[in-house]
Amino acid sequence: MKLEETSEGIWHAIGNTAKELGMSFLRPQEHYESPKFRGKIFSFDEFREWWIRNPPKGIKPGRFIYCNYYEGFNVPSHILNPFFEGKFDPLSDEEKRLLEKVSKIDNEKFYLIGTRKNGSHEDIKHELGHGFYYTDPEYRKKVQAIMRKLDTESRKKIDKYLQDRDYHPSVFSDERQAYFLAGDNLKDAGIKLKEVLPVHLALNEVYQKVLFAKNNGGKK
Repeated sequence: MKLEETSEGIWHAIGNTAKELGMSFLRPQEHYESPKFRGKIFSFDEFREWWIRNPPKGIKPGRFIYCNYYEGFNVPSHILNPFFEGKFDPLSDEEKRLLEKVSKIDNEKFYLIGTRKNGSHEDIKHELGHGFYYTDPEYRKKVQAIMRKLDTESRKKIDKYLQDRDYHPSVFSDERQAYFLAGDNLKDAGIKLKEVLPVHLALNEVYQKVLFAKNNGGKK
């Protein structure tokens, strides 16, 4: 796995395989946003048994395909504290390697995203959108203003989609903006991109300005 600072305060873990990435992020991600395990200490076996019985909508119960189901991951740095503190003992080999790399980051507060090697442009944009939403108050403010223009029907559809994919309601606002920013999976949520194009384009305009500014020393 490779770890690099993609943008100021946002570190990008790049997994060589879906399994490496998924097993590295599974417990941090679910500790952050699972409807069942958010804020809890749990073992891999506990999560696996629950997921097999209660998979996201569309997945047949009895199959554990977590690592192939999710293309990307994202967590704020404080979510990793209980892992460093030994509360998730024993750690998997993948978790150990991820924490070893993360421990070398100087800043105490940062955002960690993860995608697969050769991940799609949409995957990376989606996860970077989460990173900007967390680390940049101005970005978050502008994005929230844009998302308030989203029509009620599309909001209901994306929220149902998020619920079906096992997101905790506390992260819905962040997930909404990331999905409409990248345009990924909207079709699966029953939303046609052309019908929400003004929101999509407005989000991308804000995203591109922030991305350019951060990658050019803050100069727009």
